[in-house]
Amino acid sequence: MGDKQALIAWAAGFIDGEGSIMVIKHKPHNGVSPSYYVRLKVNNTRLEPLLRLKSLFGGYIIEHKYTVPAKHWKNLFNWVIQGRSASFCLEQILPYLSIKAQQAKLGLELEYLKAAKQHQKTVALTDRELKRRELISQEIKVLNERGKPKRNIQLALAPEEEKQVSLSLLLN
Repeated sequence: MGDKQALIAWAAGFIDGEGSIMVIKHKPHNGVSPSYYVRLKVNNTRLEPLLRLKSLFGGYIIEHKYTVPAKHWKNLFNWVIQGRSASFCLEQILPYLSIKAQQAKLGLELEYLKAAKQHQKTVALTDRELKRRELISQEIKVLNERGKPKRNIQLALAPEEEKQVSLSLLLN
């Protein structure tokens, strides 16, 4: 394994253990359809590993200082990457992920769906496209829940789509 691949494998392990993969939904800013995008976020009290992630994949780092910290609390840092940059990162780390592999696959699917429609930003998404994006968002939320899953994904889908979605949830 080369140095670059070793760093990517390290990043996957770090993100698997310390990070989160989520979908952010924004209300329509163009008046047509809501927008969805993937966000990767890693929180840590040590800045060094986050700087390494930033040098590998881009993104930005935010420092959170507690307004009324306990004397023993350290400041918290967040590394954040989203959209196409997050997609690039997910493509690189996916072979090494275990815990968050399914979230990564769903995030990549969302970004691929967006890329296929990129040239039509002012054209409304079809109901099918909106439902698939919302379903991906909900699937990732369920996968990210702590403890036992408390809910099932409930969306109004056509019967053939419902079978496909149910099967994909059972297989994963």
